[in-house]
Amino acid sequence: MKIPWPTAFEVGDLRSFLRDFEAVAELIGVKEQAAKAVVLGTLLRGRAKAVYDSVDKSNGTASWKKLVERLVSEFDRGDTAQKGEKEKVSDGIILVLSLV
Repeated sequence: MKIPWPTAFEVGDLRSFLRDFEAVAELIGVKEQAAKAVVLGTLLRGRAKAVYDSVDKSNGTASWKKLVERLVSEFDRGDTAQKGEKEKVSDGIILVLSLV
């Protein structure tokens, strides 16, 4: 059975996109942080792709964390971000969303 990647992200609900992306990556066996960063780059468009391109991805796990944090800081401007709540985005990555 072929499992499709989520539709490319340009604008919208970043959290849902990242959850879908992580679920598909897990199902098809993409577990390395560096590999996920490369695949993610193919699914981003517009400003999201520009944010992706601005993050140094040369250091595997650390760069995956920076990449996710940077995308969240650019695209997640909802109530949760203003309250400074924590959300688990992927294994081992907990982001503090405080963008005010």
